[in-house]
Amino acid sequence: MKIKLLVLLFSAFLFTSCTHTPTKGDEMMNASNHAKALNNQWEQGKQLASTGNAKHQKGLALIAKGNQLKAAGKKQLNQGRRLQQESETVFNEKFENNV
Repeated sequence: MKIKLLVLLFSAFLFTSCTHTPTKGDEMMNASNHAKALNNQWEQGKQLASTGNAKHQKGLALIAKGNQLKAAGKKQLNQGRRLQQESETVFNEKFENNV
């Protein structure tokens, strides 16, 4: 008997819960929740874009600094090679003639 009563109550519960139509308030709550989710997504995107832009700008600055270092290195390399050539020329002029 208790089992039949429980089955009957459970069936009634399922029937009433399945036939519930959303009220205007339910629809408004759903719309509000959806708008909040969109706002959260927008804010997350805004934060990511800001962070990405900062990293991009830092990367551009590092590239510019790297290009300056490359130019300075190339200049030193050329000066070093020129000094080596001059030293070799002087050495050859002074010591090869004496040999």
